[in-house]
Amino acid sequence: MGVLVETYRGRRISVRSRKSRAEGRTFNVQINGQPASFAMQYGEDADRQILDQLKRRVDHIDERAATGDWCAEPHYYAPGSYELCQYGHPRGIGQPCPHGYCTAERAAPHKGVR
Repeated sequence: MGVLVETYRGRRISVRSRKSRAEGRTFNVQINGQPASFAMQYGEDADRQILDQLKRRVDHIDERAATGDWCAEPHYYAPGSYELCQYGHPRGIGQPCPHGYCTAERAAPHKGVR
């Protein structure tokens, strides 16, 4: 068991695995220092499969962000590629927040623009 750490498209991804008699094989997976969810993998190369899974997720998130769809938690984005609106939603730098709540607030005549 061991540790895989890789910087991929500006994100630091780490997969730590260990074996214990009580729990079997366990994984600690992080992206940019925050816990990341993953689909459980099995076999000798499970940690490499999890790392590859997160790389595919980063690719998908970047593709969506390029079209204005900021669909993930902030730690999934490359540092410096986004900012947070006043409600904590990620958005493109200098762009209006695309989150449904913020979009509805901008559309309401009594609310300001974010």
